[in-house]
Amino acid sequence: MLSRIVLIYAMPEEKRDAAAETLAAHGLPVLFVERKKYGLSLRAVLEPGSGEAAGDGIGETFAVLHGFSRDGLDPALEALRSVGIGLKAVTTPTNLDWSGEKLYKSLRAEREAIKRAKNRKKR
Repeated sequence: MLSRIVLIYAMPEEKRDAAAETLAAHGLPVLFVERKKYGLSLRAVLEPGSGEAAGDGIGETFAVLHGFSRDGLDPALEALRSVGIGLKAVTTPTNLDWSGEKLYKSLRAEREAIKRAKNRKKR
């Protein structure tokens, strides 16, 4: 399994080179996950030579940080913000067995719940 890496899902091809260059300047190794692997578990994506399980249920770019120490997390998150990635997650023992699509749906649901909570507070 790959050790310290940032998985990036659904980044348009034309933005990848610039993002990779910026993230590399911050010392962040990156793997752009292709659509043909969206249905694989994060664990499988992290395994060199993993198979394929296509999917198309990811509607925006998001990143998954794997193998980062607590100290390395904040600079990595800031670097991801600098390339316009708003949705981010960190691997956990539980979500390593989730597909990229499942994690994306969970992140979206969490973001919507936070927005609803903020809107309720404003009232």
